[in-house]
Amino acid sequence: IVDWCDPINFYTYPQVIKVGDFTKPSVICPGYDYDWDGTLDPLVFSTSPFACTAGFEVPLPEVADNCSSWEVYSEIVTTVEVDVVDQYGQITGTTLDTIVVRVIEWDAASRFVSGIPTGNHMFYYMVQDDCGNKTEVYCPFSVADQIEPTAVCDDELHISIAGGDFARVFADDIDEGSWDNCEIDRIEVRRNLFDPINYTCGNSFSLWGDYVDFFCCDVGVEIEIQLRVIDKAGNINTCWLNITPEEKVRPYCEAPHNVDTDCTDLPYDFDAFDTAQLQDLFGMATATDNCGATAEELPPVVDLECGFGRIIRRFRATDIHGNQSVNFCQQVVDIKEVHNFEIKFPEDAEAICGVADPDSVTYEEIACDLLAVNHTDEFFSASGDECYKIFRTWKVINWCQYDGEGDPLVIGRDEDCDNNPGDECVWVLHRPNGYTYIDRDDDETEPNNVPLAFQNICQGFDDFWRKVDYDGGFYQYTQIIKVYD
Repeated sequence: IVDWCDPINFYTYPQVIKVGDFTKPSVICPGYDYDWDGTLDPLVFSTSPFACTAGFEVPLPEVADNCSSWEVYSEIVTTVEVDVVDQYGQITGTTLDTIVVRVIEWDAASRFVSGIPTGNHMFYYMVQDDCGNKTEVYCPFSVADQIEPTAVCDDELHISIAGGDFARVFADDIDEGSWDNCEIDRIEVRRNLFDPINYTCGNSFSLWGDYVDFFCCDVGVEIEIQLRVIDKAGNINTCWLNITPEEKVRPYCEAPHNVDTDCTDLPYDFDAFDTAQLQDLFGMATATDNCGATAEELPPVVDLECGFGRIIRRFRATDIHGNQSVNFCQQVVDIKEVHNFEIKFPEDAEAICGVADPDSVTYEEIACDLLAVNHTDEFFSASGDECYKIFRTWKVINWCQYDGEGDPLVIGRDEDCDNNPGDECVWVLHRPNGYTYIDRDDDETEPNNVPLAFQNICQGFDDFWRKVDYDGGFYQYTQIIKVYD
């Protein structure tokens, strides 16, 4: 203080003026407006493609101070559930505890952190200005799996329709190593060209599921299969492949039962090589297959003589995709021989000079028989008023019976024993019971009753003249023809 009237003497009084900063820094959490509502949302960091943890630069908060600069100390903290243990070491429950995951000093060379697990965490910021004022904030953030899983399909898949008209392919059969950086929740498949209402072939996609089914109607058709991989976070990825189902199951052929029949049971126009007729008479094979098949008859192996013997019918089944049966499929038809025929040898005859043309042998083949007739003539001088006599020896062979060596059964000229040989025709009736009947007509049965008993001088019984146990198929009879001038 100076007194200008006494300027030599002045007084000095010190005064201290303190200027202080007592206001804490203002800190705003980092964020991002994900939903575009004008308000910052907590940050979300994605995991890396190859691990279920995140790596990122820890962001700085927005800081404002009215006076000086500041320093930011950062931590990543999270809340975990820990066990509560009593004084005896027994777990009595759980409680939540906050732990520090990472620390970033204010002067750290890098703010990059890695290995942060998925879940909800917090950034802890402690901001201190040059005046020592501190502000602490906790800023929530989360680490989420935002990486789609890798879907890998087997592009060498081959599908063959099995028994029951369908094939089932599971997602595991199609998956060829799909994976996720965290954890796969489920793998599903579906296919196109499907009718989900009637559960068969169609024009839609099947529902996503653990498997897809294929049917006979899919064979030869290119079908797309899609494989969908979903991780625990709901991320989805898809792969696909095209397959053409096949059907390699061979059909089964079942032949009709073997048949034994008499040749007389067959129609007159029977043709052992006529497969249509064989099917009408002896049945047809059936074909069984997962996708449907038909049976066809192959040319038969025929070993018949005189209409009897064996026919081996062969069959084959072919399914709708061209697969053929390989099992033994045949029917054996055994046709038993039955011999039933009638021969009428003529009575003696007379003729006027010239060529004698008397009655000849007639016959009827009723069963499996093949008769042949021949005769030889011997001429003799007359013993009466005729010019000469012809002894005509008839021989009848049934080629279906005769063994080529046996002697003929000689039919007598006086089978009725009336001492008038050759006075009437003689019938030779061979029947299926193996007997040969010598008779006056072509009916040896009792109702016919011809000849009558009194007319059969030799045997004394009616219905026929003679019964012979003969099955040799060779008969001989001599007819005498007198020739007059």
